[in-house]
Amino acid sequence: MRIKKIAILIGAVSALIGNTACDHDDSDDYSKTDPRIRIMVVDGLSTTFIINDVSGEIYNYDSLAYGTNIKSLEPSFYGYDVAPVIQYQDSIGQWETFANSSDTTVKLDLTDLKIKATSTDGKNEKIYTVKLRVHKIDVNAFNWSQTGTLPVNGTVAGEKAVTLGGVQYLFYTNTTGSSYVLTSGDEGATWSSRTLDLTAPDWSTLATTASGFVVMDTAGTVYQAGTDCKFAKQATLPYTMRQPLFTLGGKFWAICSDSTGYCLCATSDSLSKLVRMGVLPSAFNVHSMVAMVAHSGTTKIGYVYSATSAGGTLWGIDANGGVMPLVQANGPLPALTAPALAVADNEVALIGGQQADGTYSSKYYSSSDAGITWTDNWHKTLPSYLGGIAGVSALQLTDGSLLLVGGRNAEGYRNTVWKATLK
Repeated sequence: MRIKKIAILIGAVSALIGNTACDHDDSDDYSKTDPRIRIMVVDGLSTTFIINDVSGEIYNYDSLAYGTNIKSLEPSFYGYDVAPVIQYQDSIGQWETFANSSDTTVKLDLTDLKIKATSTDGKNEKIYTVKLRVHKIDVNAFNWSQTGTLPVNGTVAGEKAVTLGGVQYLFYTNTTGSSYVLTSGDEGATWSSRTLDLTAPDWSTLATTASGFVVMDTAGTVYQAGTDCKFAKQATLPYTMRQPLFTLGGKFWAICSDSTGYCLCATSDSLSKLVRMGVLPSAFNVHSMVAMVAHSGTTKIGYVYSATSAGGTLWGIDANGGVMPLVQANGPLPALTAPALAVADNEVALIGGQQADGTYSSKYYSSSDAGITWTDNWHKTLPSYLGGIAGVSALQLTDGSLLLVGGRNAEGYRNTVWKATLK
């Protein structure tokens, strides 16, 4: 009897398996009757979208980047059905057939958009609502706050701010020819002023040494000072200085010239002991330069930006005097007069500047790979209350935040100090 029961059981199981196989073979493919959407992808987005068949919702766990325009996206839908029929509900409630990515010109407003998927046999349908989450705060933007006002005397004609030893210095000359220096030890909140004994300094040439400052006047005479800001004329130099640059690798660097042309010079001692380090490449534009030093990985390099008629150029200078072309004309950087070079948020940045048509730029170009590739970083574009600005000094603070000091726009000189911190 027990053997008989086992035989019956085996027979029943065999029959069940056989019937299941027959049902699969003889009936239509199940996928042709299934209207459900299995996957939604959106062109240009790497986000994973969740399909919830119970609630009838399509959504994303991770919010899309701030500024994502969900009103004009190109989605594609894939179901368990081989070729589901996809429709979307238009603004007046009518169902319109969607080409499902075969026509890439079709963009949909995915704001609470209703999607209807119909199985291939036309007998079953499923309606979903697309609910996309988008960051409401631009986490890649700066928080800007005005930290101080510059107590300048008269109308500023030329200026430049630098940081040395944790102190902020603003050197400027007014339209009457008087020169001053403002100093701040509290990130530009308060400033003290004193008069300088200088005639016609060109503050665009100002650079810092290890213990002070170097500047040239409009006639090309070189002056040097310590942190007491008492500038003394440097009468005898082995080369004609054209543009002081920066301190890098324990040396002060400058662009000079001799009988052979422009050259790169450096000294770890006094300016009278400048040493010729090499000839500048012929493509190097020695006019209207903006220079700074920043980290490139574990080392530091100098950056020099200048504008040409064909666009902006950027060069890198290493501690041995090697000159590297980073951005050539007709590249990603525009031709700008008096932009600011800066380091912020672990990026090299080019901020503001006056364009060829005379307008002032508020754009923020940034590079996260030491100046090799650049992007127009709209997240950090200067806000409307700052607007376009040129001649502004961008100073990096010890906490990584950024100070914008002074500058000018279409309305004239701006005697303000603004601090940028990450949100």
